[in-house]
Amino acid sequence: MISTTWCVCWVYFFTIKKDFQPDPVRQWAGLALMMADRDHCGVFVTRDPQGAVVGMLTAQRVVSTVQGTHSVWIEDLVIEEAYRGQGLGKVLLIHAEHCARSHHATRVQLLVDTQNMPAVEFYDRLGWEKTQLQARRKHLG
Repeated sequence: MISTTWCVCWVYFFTIKKDFQPDPVRQWAGLALMMADRDHCGVFVTRDPQGAVVGMLTAQRVVSTVQGTHSVWIEDLVIEEAYRGQGLGKVLLIHAEHCARSHHATRVQLLVDTQNMPAVEFYDRLGWEKTQLQARRKHLG
């Protein structure tokens, strides 16, 4: 069910994020950059029985000065609506956690849209801890 092949997924995911305007050229470029950096990034997908991609997760290994070792940021997790509730997101997260451990990371972390209650509840059910951190951003161009 899980493919760790570094493959390009669909742009649909980027249309559901509310914090920015979708730009397919930029999003494809970002996925290409991740796939080109296999030592630090991963794009994991799950497929339906016919082989079509129906879910994806992206992960990036970074250095954590707090942990004194590597940490993994899970940047994107999306499952097509028709396939939600079947455990595919959980399987992708477990796979990403396994890969993080195999690369000696001691923590995985992610951001969740606090207005997306199904996502918040999903991470709560899986034991993801809330932190006191608040995401901030500043566009540089």
